[in-house]
Amino acid sequence: MNIDDLSWQARHHGGVSPRMVRTLLGLGQLELLIQAAQERGDWNCAQAAARELCAAAEFERALALLVPFTDVGWRAAEWTTAEIMIRRGEGEEALAMVRPDAAERGDGHACARYAELAVMAGRCDEAIGVLTPHLGESWLLSHLIKVTEGQGRDDEVLDLLARAAERAEGESTGRLDGWQVLLVTAQVLERAGRADEAVDVLRTEMASGRRHPLNFPEYYANLLARQGLIEESGSLAAGEHYAAFDVYAKALEDVGRVPEAEALLRERIGAHDHPKDRVALIHLLVRQGRMTRPSRPAGPRMATTTAGTCSTGRWNCSSTTAAHAEPSNSWKSSPAHSPRDTRMRPAPEALAARRSGPLPGGHRSGHRPQRAGARRMGHRVGATAGAGRPTGSGPGACTHPPTNWPTSTWPTC
Repeated sequence: MNIDDLSWQARHHGGVSPRMVRTLLGLGQLELLIQAAQERGDWNCAQAAARELCAAAEFERALALLVPFTDVGWRAAEWTTAEIMIRRGEGEEALAMVRPDAAERGDGHACARYAELAVMAGRCDEAIGVLTPHLGESWLLSHLIKVTEGQGRDDEVLDLLARAAERAEGESTGRLDGWQVLLVTAQVLERAGRADEAVDVLRTEMASGRRHPLNFPEYYANLLARQGLIEESGSLAAGEHYAAFDVYAKALEDVGRVPEAEALLRERIGAHDHPKDRVALIHLLVRQGRMTRPSRPAGPRMATTTAGTCSTGRWNCSSTTAAHAEPSNSWKSSPAHSPRDTRMRPAPEALAARRSGPLPGGHRSGHRPQRAGARRMGHRVGATAGAGRPTGSGPGACTHPPTNWPTSTWPTC
């Protein structure tokens, strides 16, 4: 085990992949992960197994599993060791072991990880202190909001956000925009019980006429819905179609105006046919218990019911609670059709003739020539060579289809 190998594992998900590790844990294979960590030096297995042992209060065993990794100076192992020590009640010792030095304080990722551990150890002041110099980065600004939630420090965080907003307005670094600061400010105001102020902040910004990415009006629409301002949410949806319309429809559903929400979604699907609106309608019908999966894919056309449907490719959504009409069974009328495909297949006697009959050009069965592009429509040239007569001779000579095949399905020669 060495740093280079562990770095390769971290960069390329080498060894046992994180997804496989989660699967093995779900199957109760903790001991297998421990074995892989000890015998193969697999970091993903070691980290997951150590956290699982910690959750079971087996702290000594969890820490022992990480010792070989910390001995080679693997920083991620030190963070995990500190996390386990904090859970064992050794917060001060844990923070002293991983506290960033002067060089590491310039690394936003190291400061973000340390802030998480500091909050776990009850040192929220220290967490805010290491993150404050990095509030010019939008993701670290969001991280500050995350780690301080429920810590009773919202007023202090709002002061920091106000200063960050001033800097974002004064100097554009490309890493933080004013709307991002206002968005997290509204989040802090709402969780602090000052929802009216949060609405005012976003309402003023929306009225400014500045352009915003879709997540800004979407969050604003959700905030309005949570405060019961349904009509204002509807006005926002009228101007911000793709960001707020589905939020408005969901708000109508939540207050019991389901028919109105459904009618708006269907009207918008008819006007714009945007996949996002189709998904919103599907979710609405599922929540209302009015959607079933047909016995076969419905295809691109709407399958009709007595009350009308919403076609969504593989799903049929009834517009009422009435029973769904069965999918069309027209394909069952002919044995040559496949239940999973509407194209024709050769009859059994044609297949038998193909296996036993002569092939054009004297080729034997198993060495049948392939014409370029013949698979384009799912057929092969010579598929019924024994059933039809060849026109011409030589390899690849075209054959006429048997009488039980419609000519529309035969490849053009």
